[in-house]
Amino acid sequence: MSALNVTKGVHPVTLTYDGEGLRIEGDLNAHKKVKSHYGCGCVPLPTPKGPDPTLLPIKNTYLLQVFYNDKTNMVQIHAVIPQAPDADDTDFELYKFMYSVDKDKVDQAKMYCHDIMQSVYHDLKPEKRLKVLINPFGGQGKAKSIFETNVRPVFNAAKCAVDIQYTEHQGHALQIAKEIDVDAYDAIVTVSGDGVIHEVINGFMQRPDAGTAIRKVPIGIIPGGTGNAMSICMLGEMAGFDPVATALQVIKGRPLALDICSVSYDDHRYFSFLSHSYGITSYADLATEHLR
Repeated sequence: MSALNVTKGVHPVTLTYDGEGLRIEGDLNAHKKVKSHYGCGCVPLPTPKGPDPTLLPIKNTYLLQVFYNDKTNMVQIHAVIPQAPDADDTDFELYKFMYSVDKDKVDQAKMYCHDIMQSVYHDLKPEKRLKVLINPFGGQGKAKSIFETNVRPVFNAAKCAVDIQYTEHQGHALQIAKEIDVDAYDAIVTVSGDGVIHEVINGFMQRPDAGTAIRKVPIGIIPGGTGNAMSICMLGEMAGFDPVATALQVIKGRPLALDICSVSYDDHRYFSFLSHSYGITSYADLATEHLR
């Protein structure tokens, strides 16, 4: 266990790291209540029987960045924190903390932050290079605002390099995945529904290096379309619809293998990852596409 003494204004704050998470102690504003839809935040007052409002534990999973800023002479902590840690159906929110460091503790602070980052990302790649595909036509056309409002701030807080491209027509994501430089990115992220994920998978599978490419560049999923079944399958009904929670998964998640189904029809071969249908169900789906 290691500790660093810092300050917030005139108040002393202690940062303690035990290998499993970081604990902030002494910050009166750290343990704030969940924000309302109007953006109002409140600080709970300490009560004799209640939890200490100046104590905030943050698990490794939720820590994005812990670093010393030379320009401000401050330790900065970026984290995504569940608003109700003990509840399964809770929203996630991005938090940023900044604490001043005494001049004689600068070297200690830098080493402290370095050691935490080494532990937090010990088997993960920090500061990922992300290719982000946004479908501006999917769902109710909210994918762009979902990304800019909820997802980009999380990626920025984790110091990810983000390359954004908007899909312009059906099959565009397939073409992008088919031609993408797999050495230039650590993941390809879809901000849409299941349709763009389907295109990306099929684009990878049409490459001459399909087996290598699809293993080298995992797919990250941000729900932004009509159907978000894959996201729900991965994180559950609540978190699967939460763009902040899914952004955290892109940053801190580990790649998992996915079974896909190969289907040949006439002279075309398709790969499906959720379901496949034929007969009247398929014809009805195709014939009513314009009614979506």
